Amino acid sequence: MGLGYVLGEYDRWGKRPIDAWIGFIGGSQPGSRRLLGKEEQDRLVEILWENELHLVYCGMAGGLAGDIVRRIAGRTPRRVRALLVEGQPDADVPQRVAKETVDSHFTRMKRISEIAEAVVFLPGGLGTLSELTGFMAVRAAGLACPPLFVLDPDGWFDPIFDFLRTAARRRVVPGGTLRTVKVVSSVDSLERVLRRALL
Repeated sequence: MGLGYVLGEYDRWGKRPIDAWIGFIGGSQPGSRRLLGKEEQDRLVEILWENELHLVYCGMAGGLAGDIVRRIAGRTPRRVRALLVEGQPDADVPQRVAKETVDSHFTRMKRISEIAEAVVFLPGGLGTLSELTGFMAVRAAGLACPPLFVLDPDGWFDPIFDFLRTAARRRVVPGGTLRTVKVVSSVDSLERVLRRALL
């Protein structure tokens, strides 16, 4: 056993945990649960847990992202923080999870950027799309924003990225817009890019 184990710098798998806050955004509607398989969901929870990744999320109550947040918060609520927009119900935020209320979606995006060292997007609907394109616009403009990662195992986001490629070709959006985000197709790939970016 090396000094890293004695000092607690490595977990039982021999990897140093990342130990960072990440923005965590994804589907909140029931149908989003089908966009990531059960095994992938289980693996994502384990990767978040093993790497000591703390989640700052949008207070979504259900769906894919809400389910994963609840599973992490069930282990230890101190590893989750909910950012709610004024008027957003908080009844479904897990107990003992820290809550912060902000005045707008833009302010929430700004707070996520201040807290998180990276932002991870899961498959989702309009809210996820709004947050993803908002963060991409901030990064494309060269403003301060953490690295963006999209977990997209089944090409859910392909039509959006096709649109952005077309828009960039027609010079409607900046040419480097798609370079503002890293898309990965598996949970294990997500772990690799997060470790590369944050360690």
